[in-house]
Amino acid sequence: MGTAKIITATLILISLFSSFSCSRKPEYTPHIRELMAVLEQDPENNMLYEEVIKELYDKGFYKGALEYSEKLIQLDEHLIFGYLYAGVCYEQAGRWDKAEEYYKKICEEQPETAEGYYRLAVLDYKKGRYADCIKNTKKAIASGSQDALWYLQMMIFLAESYYYNKDLDGAYYILEKVLDLDPFNEDALYCFGLWKLREGKYRESIGLFEKLVSQNTQNMYPYLRLGKAYYHSKEGALAEKAFIDASRFDSTIGILAEIVHVEDFGSVYKDVNTATVKVIEKYSYREGDRYYVRGIVENIGLEVAKWVNVVVRFYDKNNKVILQENCEISPRNLRPEQYTFFSVDIPNSDDIYDVKVEPNWHKRSSSIYLK
Repeated sequence: MGTAKIITATLILISLFSSFSCSRKPEYTPHIRELMAVLEQDPENNMLYEEVIKELYDKGFYKGALEYSEKLIQLDEHLIFGYLYAGVCYEQAGRWDKAEEYYKKICEEQPETAEGYYRLAVLDYKKGRYADCIKNTKKAIASGSQDALWYLQMMIFLAESYYYNKDLDGAYYILEKVLDLDPFNEDALYCFGLWKLREGKYRESIGLFEKLVSQNTQNMYPYLRLGKAYYHSKEGALAEKAFIDASRFDSTIGILAEIVHVEDFGSVYKDVNTATVKVIEKYSYREGDRYYVRGIVENIGLEVAKWVNVVVRFYDKNNKVILQENCEISPRNLRPEQYTFFSVDIPNSDDIYDVKVEPNWHKRSSSIYLK
């Protein structure tokens, strides 16, 4: 599952959109063209505008959806539908400054609803403004206008914001409230178990992950984390089994099971790098005259990773590298289960089409001594 995937699942529930392409040429479907023709005959019909915008969005024509959203705003500046779709289209274009303007307009027009607040909260989270994210998420939850599932997901999102804002007590308190309402909530169990594992509270972590995997979750990360909790608790056989279960989803995890297996023989696993630094979150956006890339990296392996940095590559539409930035992160020695943030910003350019982030590191030693 992983923190990144949990957060992604949360954001899917509170966001309407997927990838945006500014360069996509409009090859509209017959149904869309028909709707546009009808709208031309009745250009002041708000309902028709909404139907055209939604159809454009649903079919992936985000640039067209943005154009019609802005026309709808001009037609009726008090209708939040236009602000909403203009905001999500700008957000997917990486223009988060423009998206934020539209989401704030939703809050101004309908301060009693959750819509604008939780979308502002998502932007705050992605930018690393966790204190602001907490404030806006609380405002969204206070509206009480959504169903029970939405409420639980928002509470987990709030807990994660507290966690990365360095308020662990607040994060745990919220997760406890979620588990009181839904004792088998997978996302809450995973977050709780992961954070306990990072704290070194292995017995508590084991109980939470055992409860989670008992639900036959179809995801690698709960089994991987359970194996690591067992490993640090000196329960080799159980750790090996959990790693084998995790390897069903990712064969590379099998090396961890092998390492645990040979431990009983006092062996040394030479020249095997089990430090595994991965990007668990990555966000990129344009704000003013700057282009920002930020996120979180984590060591999910068994060995300390030394001299960690992040390589950020910027690509044009032809998938050619136009710029590369190296971002050193702290702490320099990234321990197993430890995470840290990275951030890079460069002058904004219309030539930037895609961004890829790759961690770069050296392991601390050439051998792993298991005794």
